[in-house]
Amino acid sequence: MADGWRAPPPCLKLEGAMPGNDVCADIRHGSFSGKFGNGSAAFPFPLITVKADTCYRVRWVMAGSNTENFQITVAGHNMTLVSVDGGYDVRPVQVRRINLHLGERVDVILCTDQEPGNYLIHAQYDYACALTAGHFIPPGFSAVPTCDFHAYLHYDTEPDLVPRDLSGSGGGRHPRAVVGSDFDLTRPEGWAVTEPRVPEPEPAEPDVRYTINLGLLGPTYSRATDRPLVKGRWYMDLDGQDPPRSWELPTTPLYHSKGRCGVGDIPLINVPEEVTTVEVVVQNLSPTAHTLHMHGMPFKVINVANYTSWCGLEHPTCFVLPWWGGSLLDKCPRPRRKPGDPNDKNIELGGYWGCTYDAATDARTQNLKAPLIKDSFQLWQRSWAVIRFEATRPGFWYFHCHETQHLMLGLQTVFNVLPSKQPPVPADVPTSGSHFCPTVDEGPWGS
Repeated sequence: MADGWRAPPPCLKLEGAMPGNDVCADIRHGSFSGKFGNGSAAFPFPLITVKADTCYRVRWVMAGSNTENFQITVAGHNMTLVSVDGGYDVRPVQVRRINLHLGERVDVILCTDQEPGNYLIHAQYDYACALTAGHFIPPGFSAVPTCDFHAYLHYDTEPDLVPRDLSGSGGGRHPRAVVGSDFDLTRPEGWAVTEPRVPEPEPAEPDVRYTINLGLLGPTYSRATDRPLVKGRWYMDLDGQDPPRSWELPTTPLYHSKGRCGVGDIPLINVPEEVTTVEVVVQNLSPTAHTLHMHGMPFKVINVANYTSWCGLEHPTCFVLPWWGGSLLDKCPRPRRKPGDPNDKNIELGGYWGCTYDAATDARTQNLKAPLIKDSFQLWQRSWAVIRFEATRPGFWYFHCHETQHLMLGLQTVFNVLPSKQPPVPADVPTSGSHFCPTVDEGPWGS
């Protein structure tokens, strides 16, 4: 699943929304295995061809760039969830819908046990439905043509006539109702739908605990002629760092230089070598959700905020609330409201803030017995989550937002794990950038 396509060509201007500098629509086309279709002669609906009376293991992959998620259903066919993020097996559970976020992968068992036909596959970018025609479109934003995208599960015995509308054909014209759970990790209850096939309990206390804030730094864009990528920078930095640091690309890869050369003052977390269990409280100090991915190390999500009850899609006013007021903020006491930029708290009319984690009241909802194992997850707007990972894999491990515009604007950090055990860099492995810095620990060619 993706929001990228070759034809018609994409629009990539995604930052600095303001009158006179309208950004691209949040989404224009959703694609299935690289194909976009709307039922027209030019763009027929994509077909996922299957044989009857066969059970398939289907891996759904969200490989988008700006689109945060797709809510996915398959008409007439129940799905059994068996694995997440490419290999972390879970207790099998029947699901009727999957909320797939950027970078996430979900494996399901789908059996083609229905009357042959064409069965509608529906992918909805539900966050963007409020930006379709007929809704209020904020200044500087563009309306999205649609938030709904479709393909067909095509039984190979059905004639190859591709449906031109959404009614299906054969058995797909009258599909049976699907049953099961909604696997939706945007909502706190989604984390209880299943658990690891082999649970791995967590200790009561980690060896080390970090709090990382995600926020926006001022000044933001004020003129349509402002240079791209220099204002409204995002950051992903340790709580208490003042000013917070946006990511800047080192001139030489960190693994080559060990951070000793060609690197500015960036968020780089050096994990003590004697540490095994690392806990990270991630706080989203902004009105937008972020989809986070960690390289190299799976993590366990042991706790998430229950803020969708007052700051979910059903409560759009939460998106524009300033940090100092609003009746909804009774759900977040003033001491817990934290603006994203500590030195410019009122940027964008005070709308960039989050409701922070409080261990005294929030730790009671943590799951240490059987937390899901992931390498990607969504952090809801103004929200927090608590993850844990084992610092047993030597390397510089990247932790970042998967939305392209946030990534390019600095929403990134790195964990430096077990530097004394990091293997030498073979001499034939190239660096990048200006090649200015020498390799600190270089091994022989071919090593």
